Amino acid sequence: MPLSTIRSAIETILKAADPGSKVYTYRRWITQPDLLAAELQPAADGPILVWMFWLESLAESLDTFTQSNQEYVFGLRFYRSLVDADQSEILATELVQTVRAAFRADLTLNDAAFSIIPTAGPMRGAVGLQLDSLQVVTLGGVLCHEASLRLGVEELTAV
Repeated sequence: MPLSTIRSAIETILKAADPGSKVYTYRRWITQPDLLAAELQPAADGPILVWMFWLESLAESLDTFTQSNQEYVFGLRFYRSLVDADQSEILATELVQTVRAAFRADLTLNDAAFSIIPTAGPMRGAVGLQLDSLQVVTLGGVLCHEASLRLGVEELTAV
């Protein structure tokens, strides 16, 4: 499948698993603070809730004389406004776990890829979406929880 099909499948799973957040298929770099709310908050008076993902790397190896493995690694970031009174850290963690479960439930990205359990490459053997870190960052002057994740996707192509 083309990269655009894989990207679309990832976007679809994110939107279905977390319908309350915005989803971008690329990294958003907002340089004007007055645009922050419009771009990252689903509701004008609500918290920042946003997913961003992008292709980090692609490695290809020969599987057989007629097919190769393409190993995509996607970087994902999730941001949620920090509101201590709302226990937002727990809410952010639960949302990340919900999204991870959605990817585990669809190991072929709705047939857009061979598997999200790569057999080669830097994420060999990783099952689904991997959480690398959960920390607090400042995003446009707003304290946010940031989840940093990776997804390995394996695609088989004819040589």
